[in-house]
Amino acid sequence: MAGLVMVNLKKIREERGVSRKALAEAVNVDYSTVFKWEERGQGTDYLEEVADFLHCPTDELLGRPPLNPTLPVRQENPPCLTGQTAP
Repeated sequence: MAGLVMVNLKKIREERGVSRKALAEAVNVDYSTVFKWEERGQGTDYLEEVADFLHCPTDELLGRPPLNPTLPVRQENPPCLTGQTAP
């Protein structure tokens, strides 16, 4: 996932009351790395770890619009793949 820019990282981090230092320690990177992600718009290989720590979807960090709520949510093991019939 290198090259992706977490455009909303600072906003989300601050909304959750998390310091740069705490985030850096949680995902095992240097404080300066978090600074670069936020202030210089540099990409990251830690997108999933950051999203997990901040309890937010990766799309939110990337500034993508929310998914269309009228579309069905993908099931982990849909009946068509497990040989079961749908309820």
